[in-house]
Amino acid sequence: MKQLGWVLIVTLALFGCSAAVEETSLVDDATDRSVFDAVREKVDRLEREPKEQIGVAEEPPSVEPEEVVVAPPAERERLVERVESVEQPRTKVWKRLSEREKRELVTETEKEWRAAFPEVYDVVREAIDERKPSFTFSLYDIHEDDVLLIVEHLIETSRYETYIDSWETWLDDEEGEVRLTYELDREEIERQEAFVKEEVERIVREVIEPNDSEYERVKKLHDYIVRHTAYDEEAANRCTDYECYGYDPANTAYGLLVNRQAVCEGYARLLTALLDRVGVRNYYVVGDGGGEAHAWNLVQVDGAYYYVDATWNDPVPDEPGVVLYDYFLVPTHELYDHAWVQADYPPTASERYEP
Repeated sequence: MKQLGWVLIVTLALFGCSAAVEETSLVDDATDRSVFDAVREKVDRLEREPKEQIGVAEEPPSVEPEEVVVAPPAERERLVERVESVEQPRTKVWKRLSEREKRELVTETEKEWRAAFPEVYDVVREAIDERKPSFTFSLYDIHEDDVLLIVEHLIETSRYETYIDSWETWLDDEEGEVRLTYELDREEIERQEAFVKEEVERIVREVIEPNDSEYERVKKLHDYIVRHTAYDEEAANRCTDYECYGYDPANTAYGLLVNRQAVCEGYARLLTALLDRVGVRNYYVVGDGGGEAHAWNLVQVDGAYYYVDATWNDPVPDEPGVVLYDYFLVPTHELYDHAWVQADYPPTASERYEP
């Protein structure tokens, strides 16, 4: 019994207990058990307290799956530092534009359609975004001609490839239906989209540094496209009278990445995807260039907008490694030989951007 008393005194001293235990023999077995039980309860309680309070290194307690084990503050700081030191060079490449932000980076005409016919607009937008084969609308809500104007505008000015080749309208007394025909099957479309997404991530990791300014991000991504692409003159000649029928990879970001050749749509849509990834506000712009159907970009740098035409900054015939800047971050009045609905897009700065 005396030996037990010593053990209890040592135990209480180690854990800072305030209870007093006599060194001498305990009164009787019942009293011994009572004191021992009290000490055991005290020890158990202390063992459940955080390590910082008892100052004793210990194995982490086992927990049920639903419980959350939180590391001490010092340990959390060390873990964060280790993660940041390893991950920062590879993944810190700026926050991408959100879907909500991209929905606002559309033409003023699209915004007007959205305000005038919100329910019909949402139906059309959803059908295009989700690759639906058709959608219906009420003839009491909107005239069929207006529906077709919405469809045409959303497809023509889309920030990404819609892969829609044609559409037609079917009507009855009260309802209309628009049927969409796609250039490729859904599986192939999804494969191409996944490839573009992976390539965008690769390019951004390869060329963008964590501390790059907005201007540097735009310039590096613009230069990458021009240096790795040749303008596809044959594909351009296949399009006549502003119309290109059927699928042609030269018109897509996918075709540019795979074949290293493209026409304006491929250049502009890939630049849009890259700028979206690094958080730079931008528009996909359509109009005429040199009297032909054309596409380029409007980009925000340091709070002001400027036009960028990566296609026209790529020499034809191709000169490997050569990048022109005649149409890089220019105001409206310096976008020579271009025609477009200027009111559809934000006004630009008055002068070319100077870094």
